Amino acid sequence: EAIRRILRPYAIKSIKRVYIEGEELHCRALITALRDTAELIVVRARDESKLKRILEDFPSVLSAKDSFTDHFDLVVNNQIPEIGFERVSPIPPKKLRNSRIVFDPSLNQGVDSETIKLAKSQNLSVVDGWDFYVNSAIITFELWTNKSIQIGRAHV
Repeated sequence: EAIRRILRPYAIKSIKRVYIEGEELHCRALITALRDTAELIVVRARDESKLKRILEDFPSVLSAKDSFTDHFDLVVNNQIPEIGFERVSPIPPKKLRNSRIVFDPSLNQGVDSETIKLAKSQNLSVVDGWDFYVNSAIITFELWTNKSIQIGRAHV
């Protein structure tokens, strides 16, 4: 639900082509949140065995190796940088340039990730980890207390 909530301002139903770079847990959540509206979801992961499990569990999802497009509405960097590569975005530059929205759920004490920096430099819409985790906390609060928080009041 946090994913849907943070993407609402970007007309979530208009997000038809999604590219996800990353690890299994968030990848599954993203696919689950977007599979009903997206026409194409492409995933690339370092760990081939985890990628294989994702593709088995979500037959409509494509591996990046099987995709022939670089044009996406939403590009997600869910990859934890390897040591020594913290200042490099794992998203292929062409995919980043040809996207509308870039989402990177990583948090680094108020410092933008390289992916977010690149997206901002290209005037793309960005959603960072702060938005994602604040909305996750709001949803958790609402579930536990059965009280809702008005979105307008939740801006931090």
